[in-house]
Amino acid sequence: MRKITLVLTLVAFAAFVFAQTSPKVMYKDHAATKSDVSFVTHKMINDTKGEAPDWYVNFEESSPVWTVGHESGTTDWFVGGAAQVPDGPNGWGDYEEGWYFFPLGDYSETGNEVGGNWAMLDIIGLFFAGAQEDGEYWIRFDNIDLSNNNAPKLVFYQLFRPLNSVNGYIDFSLDGGNTWTATVEPNEGVNGNDYGSVRKEMLVGEYIGGQSNVSMRFRWVTSIGSPTAPHGYGWQLDDLMIIDAPEHDLKLIKAHMNFFDYFDYTEYEDHRGFHYSTHYGHATKKEYESEHAVMLFNPIIENKGLNAAIPTVNISVIDPNGDEIYNETQVFGTIASGSIDTLDFLVPELHIANPHFGEYTVLYEVSEDGVEDYNDNDN
Repeated sequence: MRKITLVLTLVAFAAFVFAQTSPKVMYKDHAATKSDVSFVTHKMINDTKGEAPDWYVNFEESSPVWTVGHESGTTDWFVGGAAQVPDGPNGWGDYEEGWYFFPLGDYSETGNEVGGNWAMLDIIGLFFAGAQEDGEYWIRFDNIDLSNNNAPKLVFYQLFRPLNSVNGYIDFSLDGGNTWTATVEPNEGVNGNDYGSVRKEMLVGEYIGGQSNVSMRFRWVTSIGSPTAPHGYGWQLDDLMIIDAPEHDLKLIKAHMNFFDYFDYTEYEDHRGFHYSTHYGHATKKEYESEHAVMLFNPIIENKGLNAAIPTVNISVIDPNGDEIYNETQVFGTIASGSIDTLDFLVPELHIANPHFGEYTVLYEVSEDGVEDYNDNDN
C-alpha cells in the first residue's frame, strides 16, 4: 500500500497559526520547474491492470475526435502543447517568475512527452486583456460506444482553477448530443484560487452505462459580477478514458490533522476548521509541551469502487530520532460506492510528552480487510 507522508516540524521561537482561509484575490504562484508538484498531493501513474479502455483520447490523434464551441461569449477551448501555453504579460506566467495557472502538460501522462498536447480553456487571459465576459464554453466528444460496459468509470487529468462566479460541468447525452440527459460538477466544492484534483475518477454507470451512442462535453460557465475582478483561471484536460469500474478501490484524498482542539466539520461555523500540519509556519516547542497539546487525525476517504467498503485506517508517527511514538489501526463504518467521508480518528489522541526539535513524520494508510484494492498507489 502506498503511504502519504505529512511532515510536522517543531522549531523554537516560530509562531503556530491555527486557522486557514482561502484568499479572495488573485495571486501568482511561486516559480516552478518542469518537475514541480508543489500543489499536487500525489501524482498517480495511470493503471488499468492491462485492460484496454473502452474509449481513450489524449489529444495526440491525427484527426480531431472532439469539437469545441460556446453557447455564449466569444472564446473557445483549444488544443496545443507547451508552445501554445499563453505567456508574456497577458499569459499564465513562466518557470522563472511563477505561474498564475500551471500548464497541465507538466502533470498529465502524454502531455509530459516531447510535443505532447492537451486541451486548454484560457479564462485568466481574458481578464488580463480587459475582455472578461459572461460565457459558456465547451469541448465535446461524440460516438462513444459503451454497449459492452454497464459499469463505466471516467478517468481524466485536469487543471481546474476557479475564482468567483464560475462552474465547470460534464454533460452526458445518449442520442448524439441532441439532448443532454445528465450533468455532474466534478470540481464542486473547490475553493477560489485552489486547484481541483489533478487526476479525476468518476463512476458514471448511472448516466451512460451500457449505452451505444454516448456524447460527453466539458463545459465552463462564467457569470461576471464585478468587471474589475478576475472570474476563474481556466480548465485544462488530457488523457481522458473510460474503463470498467473496479469492485474495490479506496482512495486517501487528504490526510487532515487537528491540533489542540477538535472541530466538528458538520457544523457550518466549523466546516473550514481543519488544521493543516505546518501550515503558514512551524509550531513552537513550548506549545507542544502543554498538556493540552493533543493531535487528532481526520483522513478523508473516497470509495471509487462499485461495492460498498468498510475502510481500515492505520496511522503512525515517527519522531526525529526515527522512533515510532504512535501506531493505531481502526476499522470504520461503511462508505457507499462513489461516496466520500471524513473518518474521525479521535481516540487515542496523540500527545507528545517530551517533544524533540526536528521533523515528525505522520504516515496514513488505507485498506479494506479481505479484499484486494484495485489501485493501492493512492492508499
